[in-house]
Amino acid sequence: MALQASFEPVANNTIYEDSPTYASGQSSNLFFGTIASGSSRRALLRFDVSSLPANAQLTSATLTLTTDRAARASDLTDQVSLHRVLASWGQGTSDAGSGGGGTQASAGDSTWNARFYNTPPATLSQAWSRPGGDFLAPASTAQALGLTLGRVTLASTQALVSDVQTWLGDASQNHGWIIRLAEGSEYKARRFYGRNAFAAEDRPILRVEYQLAPPVEVAPRQIPAVNIWAMIILALGILAIVRAKV
Repeated sequence: MALQASFEPVANNTIYEDSPTYASGQSSNLFFGTIASGSSRRALLRFDVSSLPANAQLTSATLTLTTDRAARASDLTDQVSLHRVLASWGQGTSDAGSGGGGTQASAGDSTWNARFYNTPPATLSQAWSRPGGDFLAPASTAQALGLTLGRVTLASTQALVSDVQTWLGDASQNHGWIIRLAEGSEYKARRFYGRNAFAAEDRPILRVEYQLAPPVEVAPRQIPAVNIWAMIILALGILAIVRAKV
């Protein structure tokens, strides 16, 4: 029988290609996709899965998002993709509200150029190895969003399951996912609710199914068989020594 668990994000942020020192970690909304100029927004999400049993073997992993706004050129074929992030990043106190323009990053925020933005302004403490984030190019999952706003669940894939299983086995590799959408096209941005959404049902949800691996059985220690003739010879030798001393 499969066991289940659900997780809300422990950190999130939006990063802005056209404003590389901007962020919006504390807003109730996040953005991904491209705006009128063709500049991209990407969203970062991280989940803490350490409460899962250490011997959990994952069989399914899905991510549910709730979108509430789509740019005018959005269409049925727009593909949202989820990529595993390869480096740590931060969420500071920046809050751009519900708009898609972002705001000046605070200390510790992730931005387009920095994993952790620092003060004074324009000083980067720790940069991504490439602008826009360090992540695996192959998507862990990808699918068309369609035009309907509201809840959408990104289907489980082997790669998605592998991501979460890796994080469970080694928390130091858990840097979450980055979300991209229809980059290179104009007016494709979408807004969705983040971890600070007022309604719990609007927040991103990672759902996993798993089974518990059976405990490893330790084979009883085998005691080597005793050679009876060797024991007899040893006993006779000891007896001869004792008689010689008498």
